Amino acid sequence: MELRIDGDPEPATVLRTWHGDDAADSAAVLDRPGHDPVPLPDLGWQETWRSTAPSCRTPSSAR
Repeated sequence: MELRIDGDPEPATVLRTWHGDDAADSAAVLDRPGHDPVPLPDLGWQETWRSTAPSCRTPSSAR
């Protein structure tokens, strides 16, 4: 997923890497050009992600 961050000339990328067969065994980082990757939990954006995440539910009109 690419994100635009105010002041950055290029988009940042959210990367997730899986370390085994368990889907929960993974790590996500924000990769910004010109910066070291930062683990997503270190950004403090958890509540923002939860409150703005798109819904995965099927709209009732599509049922």
